[in-house]
Amino acid sequence: MQPRTPMDIQELARAFMLSRTILTAHELRVFDRIADGHCRAEEIAQATGTDTRAMDRLLNALVGFGLLTKSEDAHFDLTEIARQALVSESPDFVAGLDHTAQLWNRWHYLTESVRLGTAAAPDLNQPRSREWTERFIAAMQANAAPKADELVSMLDLSGVRRVLDLGGGSGAYAAAFARRDERIEPILFDLPDVLDIAAGYLGKAGILHRIRMLAGDMLRDPLGGPYDLIWVSAIVHMFSPEENAKLLQRCAEVLAPGGQLVIHDFIMDETRTQPPAGALFALNMLVNTRRGDSYTEQEIREWMENAGLRYQETKQTRHPTALMIAKKDK
Repeated sequence: MQPRTPMDIQELARAFMLSRTILTAHELRVFDRIADGHCRAEEIAQATGTDTRAMDRLLNALVGFGLLTKSEDAHFDLTEIARQALVSESPDFVAGLDHTAQLWNRWHYLTESVRLGTAAAPDLNQPRSREWTERFIAAMQANAAPKADELVSMLDLSGVRRVLDLGGGSGAYAAAFARRDERIEPILFDLPDVLDIAAGYLGKAGILHRIRMLAGDMLRDPLGGPYDLIWVSAIVHMFSPEENAKLLQRCAEVLAPGGQLVIHDFIMDETRTQPPAGALFALNMLVNTRRGDSYTEQEIREWMENAGLRYQETKQTRHPTALMIAKKDK
């Protein structure tokens, strides 16, 4: 939304109220309860262990947002879009909401992060729980799975046999490479607990048998190889420039001669304002990482070339992201 009046700015500033209302309803599993047949505020409150009056007010607000309907006898029901997207058993369920709720807590510290220049949340140094990791990977799967086949189809895979999906999370892209060509052997590299979660997604998709898994820390542990293609999606934004230079050097070392390195991420213009989604995501990295950022094409190209790779091209996707492709000389 581009604000045109002072009232528009006020609405933008208060938009967090809508977001928080939806997230609270999700965290309390309100939509699941209504789908199960709990229709009155007191029934939903009892099922969720909440206050009846407060639950009624929450439900009324959701009616105003078009997510619920309310009958004359005070029975609530789901609208079509809520039933499709907000009921956990729906095939179109927005699985990333749990992670979005986690992000809410980090964004609370944006002001302090801007003052300090790094993430300021007090829990930043605490070990991540299994629940946190599951929520994060669910969000990554929800984001990647719908477009994985499309993005992989944009690549020249002639002669490609071994593909490293570096930090591949749920394995959505590894699965897409496997579907693209039965001769391709995808190797999914990530932390051990992430690979355990990924196995569930890949097993459910019926493609686990095609994916080889390699556990480790991408900045420290052996990456295997050699590879004909290394796919690095939604990774460089997590790291500092120095860490990314190191990471791409490590990738170059395990690429076969003639192999491709593909970076998929927000690729910013030199003003760092376009695409707008990337500019906003840079703030997300500010509140969630020590030095993560949304990087420009020139910055990424320098890391590629300093690693001894030859930059080839940048391909814009239908999304706010792009593919940057480099090759290792034969």
